[in-house]
Amino acid sequence: MAGDSTQEKAREEFARGLEMLATDLSALRISQGSPSYRRISERAPSDRPLSVSALSSMLTGEYLPSLDFFMAAVRILLAFDTEDGTLPPRNDPRLAEWRSRWTRLKALQKRARSVRNPVPGARQGHEPAETTSAPAIPPVPPPPNPLDFLPPAERLQIRAATGTMAARAVLNALERGRPIHLEPIHLHDRKSQRVSFSSDGSLIATTGIFGSTRVVDTASRNLVSVHPGEPLNTPPFQHTHHHMPIGEWDGIGAISVFCPAPQSRLLAVVEERQAIILLDPVNGDNTRLGYTKGVYRITFSPDGGQLASASRDGSIDVWNTTTLIHIARHQLQPGHTSLAFHPNGNLLAIARPNANIQLLLAGTGACSDFPDTAIGNGRNLAYSPDGTLLALTSDNGVHLWNTETRRQVSTLTEGPSPTASSGLAFSPDGALLASTSDSGAVHLWDTASNLLLAALTGHTRASTDVAFSPDGSLLAASGVDGTVHLWTTPTRDALSSTP
Repeated sequence: MAGDSTQEKAREEFARGLEMLATDLSALRISQGSPSYRRISERAPSDRPLSVSALSSMLTGEYLPSLDFFMAAVRILLAFDTEDGTLPPRNDPRLAEWRSRWTRLKALQKRARSVRNPVPGARQGHEPAETTSAPAIPPVPPPPNPLDFLPPAERLQIRAATGTMAARAVLNALERGRPIHLEPIHLHDRKSQRVSFSSDGSLIATTGIFGSTRVVDTASRNLVSVHPGEPLNTPPFQHTHHHMPIGEWDGIGAISVFCPAPQSRLLAVVEERQAIILLDPVNGDNTRLGYTKGVYRITFSPDGGQLASASRDGSIDVWNTTTLIHIARHQLQPGHTSLAFHPNGNLLAIARPNANIQLLLAGTGACSDFPDTAIGNGRNLAYSPDGTLLALTSDNGVHLWNTETRRQVSTLTEGPSPTASSGLAFSPDGALLASTSDSGAVHLWDTASNLLLAALTGHTRASTDVAFSPDGSLLAASGVDGTVHLWTTPTRDALSSTP
């Protein structure tokens, strides 16, 4: 019985080692540009041909090939990073570890074959049958899984290369530029009003109707921190960090937005419509930037160096976020609904109902009207990344103006009837414009043709705000149902080619 146990252990060690060897070979293939099996086969020397089917079986861990086949494949893969494709010599130091691993696996295979039942990797016709037991060898400790030390994207590629169907499907969709609807994040019992990404995309902040601001890790979905205003029936979350609430605010009407400055995770939060706080949502460090009554909208300049706020009384305040100095206060007509910095960081566009959009120089306070932009229920403003387009949402859709000609370009609606919209955001490359809707769908528009490319569904009630991750790879949307939905951002070409 002891012999059977030893042999079974050898079988398990061989199967595990074979799988790890296939994983490492696939990682090597990916690092060399993921050449196809046919390309690898075509580079094989005439005296050692490598068939496509045998390469596929080896790289998916179906069997252990002969040593000369295995080493030829490794040499060819290593040659893909050379300009002329010259194979490394047989005594290349990089080959020593590969040869050693094959030798250890071969010894395990021989030991495991003394068991009557077939073992993984012992395919008929590939190796001669063994009739006697191999001498005992020390067990080989399982090597650490190299996937654990790779970034998630590379792990996904390797899993796809080694046969994981789900990974293949995800990678195929990503490569084709198709949207993938990720699992929604349930953050609020009631309406989730605003959503924004940190400058590196690793954190998402959203505010609820009770005034709480919740920050989650984008990848793990773990709750990082909660800022004042939690209702008593807060649902349970998995916390990764904890800190006490800042001050003694009840958080009514909180507003929050992440600073877009590179390497920054600064979050601006407005509490009780009057205190503007700059804080680090991970460690809780915070600074009161300013105090102004009736604040209902804040926005950072594109470089994160300035923060502007709009108040009910019509005042527009601007702060320097580095020195924390209050730069200016500009008094305009009350009732503003939105404000947005131009990409140059000097100009603010300000909207209010039934009036032209106002253009304010943040430094001097010089103000002018953007003609013919009066919209009944204008809600939110956004400039395109290059500043050539200005967009405004309303009960009648999304309105677009060319900032150079100062003429309206289009009104974007889902169909022949007007579609109410609130939140909007341009993709970082300016190719797409995302907007929310009362139906809950998030609409993606082609900014070149002004055509609707897709309606991303998931919210059970109206969607309220949208944001692209800084690298443009993710799209987040908050909604009245209290959730934040995430999609991988589709490409414009993929959406426009959809039947």
